[in-house]
Amino acid sequence: MQDKVCSICQHKDIGLIDEAMRRGVSTRQLERRFAVGRASVSRHRKHMTPANVQAPVMMAAPVMAAQIEAAETTLAAIEPSNPSAIGQVREVCRHLRSIGMDAKGKGNHGIAVQAFVAELRGHELEAKLSGELEQQPTVFNFAMIDGFVRAADLKARTINAELVEFKELM
Repeated sequence: MQDKVCSICQHKDIGLIDEAMRRGVSTRQLERRFAVGRASVSRHRKHMTPANVQAPVMMAAPVMAAQIEAAETTLAAIEPSNPSAIGQVREVCRHLRSIGMDAKGKGNHGIAVQAFVAELRGHELEAKLSGELEQQPTVFNFAMIDGFVRAADLKARTINAELVEFKELM
């Protein structure tokens, strides 16, 4: 009996598929991106050459940035009327969290912040889809937030000073 010919080895994007496998891309992502079946991916993994069967390498910053951008694009394309929209958003948020943690672990804090901010936007979308948050867009202006924090701190200090003066008068 002849072995089944590997459809991945015959695929027009074999080089891209092998590279994605070396980088640790999930089977599900390979299925979607290259329109291949789960069984085909599994068979292909079994007979890849030893040079290809390396443990997944840690993602480089440009790869992480590209994945963040792709995740943001995915979030923007989610159709709110789709019954599985919240599940899709949660999956993207988990992916963004893993990118952020990987970047943080490598000391690449800029990429980590990008991933976490994108994850925050995803959670905002999830809250809007579930009705927990109004549909109006939220603007994340960190300089403005810092200004509010400083103003609140100044107000708290003023109130504290007034309380001290009031107690002294009593």
